Amino acid sequence: MGTSRLSIVFAAMVVVGCGEPQFNGDFRIIGPADPSYNCIAHVLGRHEWVQPSGESYDAFFVRQGYTRCAADEADMVFYSGGHVSLRRGKVWTSKLGKNVLIEHDSVDDLTGHSYGRVESYWRRTRG
Repeated sequence: MGTSRLSIVFAAMVVVGCGEPQFNGDFRIIGPADPSYNCIAHVLGRHEWVQPSGESYDAFFVRQGYTRCAADEADMVFYSGGHVSLRRGKVWTSKLGKNVLIEHDSVDDLTGHSYGRVESYWRRTRG
């Protein structure tokens, strides 16, 4: 991906209120910008805006069939800024707010001021 396309993606994210992400590694855009769903919906396989309401993220994920686990067992990672990424094989995927869906090689690729640090790892145990 060229620098100009990256700049356009970042500018669009700022315009739609997602903030400018901090990427620490390579990523690939695998889905178009779509304001109708977010990162949590992406992880759950839904196409709507999903946000825990009146409960903690931990309680929400448990109710969705997830259990905390070690990093090497994880299907999902939760960042301290409220972002989640989904593991697909050896790579991770992230829906960036109202913007694009990306694929990245490491959970550390998104750590920084926008999404925070990795706070917990989760695996799907039912559902």
